[in-house]
Amino acid sequence: MLFYFNADNNLDSYSVKDINEIESAFQNSNDKNILVYWDRVAGSNPQKPVLLKISNDEQDTVNSEIVKIFSEKDSSNKETLREVIDFVLNNYPAENYGLVFWSHGTGWLPKNYHTDERTYKSYGLDNQADKNEMNIDELQQAIQKIHWDFICFDACYMADVEVAYQLKDTTDYLLFSQGEILFDGLPYHQIFSYFLEQKNLEQNLKKVVDEFVSFYQQKKGVQKTATYSLVKTKELKNLAENFASLLKKKSSFFETKSVQKLSTVINYYNIKGDFLDFVYKNFNENDYQNFKKIFNRVVVYQKHTDRILDILPCKSVNGINIYLPSQNSSLNQYYQKLLWNKDTQFLKK
Repeated sequence: MLFYFNADNNLDSYSVKDINEIESAFQNSNDKNILVYWDRVAGSNPQKPVLLKISNDEQDTVNSEIVKIFSEKDSSNKETLREVIDFVLNNYPAENYGLVFWSHGTGWLPKNYHTDERTYKSYGLDNQADKNEMNIDELQQAIQKIHWDFICFDACYMADVEVAYQLKDTTDYLLFSQGEILFDGLPYHQIFSYFLEQKNLEQNLKKVVDEFVSFYQQKKGVQKTATYSLVKTKELKNLAENFASLLKKKSSFFETKSVQKLSTVINYYNIKGDFLDFVYKNFNENDYQNFKKIFNRVVVYQKHTDRILDILPCKSVNGINIYLPSQNSSLNQYYQKLLWNKDTQFLKK
């Protein structure tokens, strides 16, 4: 299992906390290799990116063995990610593989597309000042050397149908959030053991969803906010085909204002909406019900709190978002390159 901690940003201190949680939760085992790629802000210890081999430890400092020290790198570059994965595959071959991405994130949107200082698009943020990021198609290219049992995102706004479709051939399952994940991130001390259970994997990944949302459900105010979803990728092709057939019945106008949103960020609020709610608001009841049957085979499990950041009510939150078409020509041009759009023709050239 590989954790990719891209922490060369304002989340750095939380990476220490989360790696400590992983160390405390892992019971040393000869048949399981838990590896953490860790890239921190300048001036931190370790000073350069490292690969840790996790061992059980109850202390507040990270004490797992450093098995490789990398030269200073942009961890949001696909070549860096590919180098790390190649090293892990060559030195720690296994029968099963899991992958966790830890950093900032907001899904499929192209790198350096910033509508607000709070938003970091695509995946990862390496070097807060330079805002280096990775497009989702670049991420896909970097990880496709093997097929992963599951890929989990501890990063905001990654639960897009566009992200899921881009990664559908790289993994069996995806775990991710439609909205923000607060700085505390995933509660690794509560969920870690479920990642390692290969028998009944889907049921164990559902427990990850349960534990994550329950962790935030017990909090108050703005801290009581969480959405998390489990997607089975093998059904995504059917979903795309059904959606494409629906689009042939529809004019270019789409109702988007009333679709459930999961972001409170100004200028980002109207970029994405809940996918199932989008279909409900734009197609007839029969088409919606037929689509929902396929949708429920894709999103096999999801949970959420009743409000987002104590601001947005969760009236129709169903597990994955979709782009709400805008007049932004550069954004639309990038969207047309994504696999989801190529197969559905959601946005026509």
